[in-house]
Amino acid sequence: MNGLKTPKWSLWLYISLSLIGFIDAAYVTVKFYLRGPLNCLIFENCNAVINSSYAKLAGIPISLLGSIFYLTIFLLSVYYVDTKKPAAIKIIFWLTGFGFLFSLYLLFIQAFLLNQFCLYCLISAVISILLFVNTIYNYRKLTRCQYTNAY
Repeated sequence: MNGLKTPKWSLWLYISLSLIGFIDAAYVTVKFYLRGPLNCLIFENCNAVINSSYAKLAGIPISLLGSIFYLTIFLLSVYYVDTKKPAAIKIIFWLTGFGFLFSLYLLFIQAFLLNQFCLYCLISAVISILLFVNTIYNYRKLTRCQYTNAY
């Protein structure tokens, strides 16, 4: 486990993507609570998506949950940079895996149930996918390293 070396580009990818994701989700959350319209540059119905019945989970805006998700990834990434503890990468793996699957679910809702898209939601989905791909890369290195050190 001590042989795990996550490349600097990968760490910067975690940090930058999670920060962008946090800003994206926080913007939508603020607009949701202030009941202000989203400034959508590409799609006309961002507000319809954000104000739909699918925009909350147990009464909590999904954008707020997304903000917490991205902030957690950011903090775990910074923690890993500081400590180099592989447990951070393991936690990020499970979180980003869940984020990836949840993003696919939300894309399905936009495409097939609402027939409308939100630019900010799509940005979040792309970020979730990229974070998960980056995590798979690092997790494979981690498990290979653990397997090698076991023998």
